[in-house]
Amino acid sequence: MWRAGYRIVNFVHDELLVEVPATADLTAAAEDVKRLMILGMRDVLPDMRVGVDYSASDRWHKSAKAVYDADGRLRLWRPEPPTPPADDTAVAPDAVIDG
Repeated sequence: MWRAGYRIVNFVHDELLVEVPATADLTAAAEDVKRLMILGMRDVLPDMRVGVDYSASDRWHKSAKAVYDADGRLRLWRPEPPTPPADDTAVAPDAVIDG
């Protein structure tokens, strides 16, 4: 990836995170990353079919998925905002909640 000019920002288990400019054609960049990853895996697993899924986001999130606009272009995925508690239970502003 770095030889192709992509900035690698992290590896998370079986995921590779690369940074592209916000103004980039996200679909073209994602398809290029997919192509390069498949080509790279052929060196290690020449007889294995390799699949690559991608998404675009401005933050890493385990639930990120590919979302597209009406014209079929990849767009940024963002998590749903948290829903408030069903009752009147208040959470202290400095509380840490780990779900």
